[in-house]
Amino acid sequence: MSIGKSQKNYPDRKYYILTSSSAIIPVEDYKFNKTEVRMKSLVDSECFFKNHKYKNKKIKLEKMINDIGFEWDPLSEPGHMRQMSYATIIMEAIEKYIWLIVNKFCNEQDIPLHRISGGELFDSSNQELKKQISLISKNLMYGTNQYNVVANRKKQILRYSACTQKLAIAKRINLYSKDLPVGFFEISKSYRFEIENELQLCKRVRSFHLPELHIINDSLASSLKIALSVHKKILNEIEKFDPEYELFCSVTNDFFKKNIDFLKTIAKSITRPLLLAIYNEGANCGNGIKIDIEYKVFDTLISPVEIATFQIDDGTSDFSFDVKFKKRDGVKKSVSTIHTVFFSSIERAAYFLIDRAIKKETKIGFRQLPFWASPIQTRIIAYDNNSLEDAKMLAEELNLLNFRVDIDDRKIPYRSKKKAKDLKWIPYVVTVEKNNKNLQNLIIENKTKGIIGKIMRKNDLIKEMKAEEGSNIAVPRYIPMLLSKRELLDS
Repeated sequence: MSIGKSQKNYPDRKYYILTSSSAIIPVEDYKFNKTEVRMKSLVDSECFFKNHKYKNKKIKLEKMINDIGFEWDPLSEPGHMRQMSYATIIMEAIEKYIWLIVNKFCNEQDIPLHRISGGELFDSSNQELKKQISLISKNLMYGTNQYNVVANRKKQILRYSACTQKLAIAKRINLYSKDLPVGFFEISKSYRFEIENELQLCKRVRSFHLPELHIINDSLASSLKIALSVHKKILNEIEKFDPEYELFCSVTNDFFKKNIDFLKTIAKSITRPLLLAIYNEGANCGNGIKIDIEYKVFDTLISPVEIATFQIDDGTSDFSFDVKFKKRDGVKKSVSTIHTVFFSSIERAAYFLIDRAIKKETKIGFRQLPFWASPIQTRIIAYDNNSLEDAKMLAEELNLLNFRVDIDDRKIPYRSKKKAKDLKWIPYVVTVEKNNKNLQNLIIENKTKGIIGKIMRKNDLIKEMKAEEGSNIAVPRYIPMLLSKRELLDS
């Protein structure tokens, strides 16, 4: 197949557009139509960086992220965050949401799944790590510099990859062909030395939590079969929040020659073109992988944001820790591994959800986080002091059902309570009036469902909340239930 000319910006690779009809066109020859603004933005950022101007951070988005409790840590160097109570709840809810995705996927694919965890400081003299560090330094991965430190007079390095601990554990296990495939999942704390003037709350930080699943297989062919299911699962998750996404696929030259039908299947499944990078003969993509697919969404500035990915290696690169399994005849063979992140880093997932809340507010006039990610899911407003005990009774019952509930018990007029700035982030607002026997006449507001001033019984409210997607994601409130007890940090 003749590929034709390509740009000379990158000596180790060439860029093309692979259309859903299987045409392969050099990016400089591709004619973008009016509906392909996002793909054009992706091409500019990946292929012709000189055309992609760094866009100023949108003040409204920065303020919203900050208002909900994500802050730069003044005790650290630039690029490290701290989280107040609301942000802490969001982070933990995202962690649990992703674990449910991973666990369900592995159950569906009949893949035994192990969740592990590991440290953040590694010995630079370890032979396997030295191979990894040499490879990523050569390819300028994870920023031009890793975090090097000296502890007890020994050179150490802060964790730079989500893969490292899972690979180390897989290497020490005696794997046999009957054990494969097998999955290892970890939420790692990783560090990347991002450029200071491009740092942005949640989106671009120097320390972050990456929820990565490794699926270890007996061959590249086995990995490719499972990868199609991974791809479908990722699309399913992205499309819950945003149908406007693009794909960026990087492959080695040998993979391209042998597996063009796999790439065409991916392109056909999204019914839109994808950006394709083909590395030169003998060159590997990044950390020794054969194929890397990045799923890009676009923020309110139409800038691409990687929200999910999967990569596949054949176990032969210096990055792979030389993990092997024993075949039935006793011969050892390198494993093939799928590295997948279904929903980005925890921090970037928060950025994505808050950015979508801005889109909602612009379009329909109010913000909307998913119910499961809302720091407070129900605000109970005591109409006056006479209704406070009933409000507390309702709150305790909802708390026992693992809903995050608080009470506005402040001694201020009811109309002022209804103007609280954080109400914009709360799906259900419930007013309790005095003498509300058995809580049968609650006044409910949920703007996302068009419910304003509806009279509802307590049991009906509970039924409504239980029907919300992700209502089974139980995360504590992590903040006093009574607003009167929170004024210190809210001021």
